[in-house]
Amino acid sequence: MLCQINELSLLISISPKLEYLNVSTRAYTVESIPFVSSLTLKYVRLAAIYGLTYDTLTLMLEKMPDLLKLELVSGCDDQRMVDREKVKQLCRSLCPKLVSIKLKLEIIVHYEEGSFLAQLQ
Repeated sequence: MLCQINELSLLISISPKLEYLNVSTRAYTVESIPFVSSLTLKYVRLAAIYGLTYDTLTLMLEKMPDLLKLELVSGCDDQRMVDREKVKQLCRSLCPKLVSIKLKLEIIVHYEEGSFLAQLQ
């Protein structure tokens, strides 16, 4: 289903028992996706989302304590996301029921001379 961010917000707000969320877009940032009633979410897949940081991942996961499966495909420039063990520890500490984590991140490293794009899988 294709929808605008306000329609996605409405869908999530009127779906208090929503268990599966699959968002694939190039238009949203992680901050713009409304996880207001996401306490029931069990499966989340966010693909082609921009702006994932360690802090936004933390805020997102705090709202989904019963999450079983997480898949993220995102671009980010937060170097803390490079530490896979730290990210896995964060996911497991905030979502103790999590059985599957799949992260595919494009990390942008900024240098004085320009930018360097590295893929972390």
